[in-house]
Amino acid sequence: MQKDQYNTPPTTSISHNYSTVASNTQEESTSMTLSTSFSPWTIIKKLTASDIGSLSRLLVQQSLVRQHILPFLGTDSVAKIESNGLSVTVFDQDSQSDYELVFKKWPSSKSYVFNGKWHENFVARRELKVGDIIGLYRDPCHSKFNFCVLLRAPHHQM
Repeated sequence: MQKDQYNTPPTTSISHNYSTVASNTQEESTSMTLSTSFSPWTIIKKLTASDIGSLSRLLVQQSLVRQHILPFLGTDSVAKIESNGLSVTVFDQDSQSDYELVFKKWPSSKSYVFNGKWHENFVARRELKVGDIIGLYRDPCHSKFNFCVLLRAPHHQM
């Protein structure tokens, strides 16, 4: 079985310039640059053959789920995820569309999976390939997961 590959989220640098003018007759101009690194993608994954294969499931590392997802869900939702699965909405940011998947613990690997119509709604529709890098995060304000293809793999990669 091929080990899933996860990467550190990319960062975005944002710069803001602020100018101030002193009162009275003397003017002063001060420039300050604020650099911030931020990425919403708490789970970044390089897709494997098993993620895009006929099993119709996206495998997510247990430690990432326990760090970035489970602590922000209610006990009833966690109990469903740990047993038969929880129906969740996944928003595809690239196509601006919602899809329903099932999120659950995968007992054989002790990892977690998104399954249901993963293959139909994401792999086939988005033409995902081995080596593509995707990002996921849970949006607590809208009670859904956000999905994005962050980087396409070279065509020749298998």
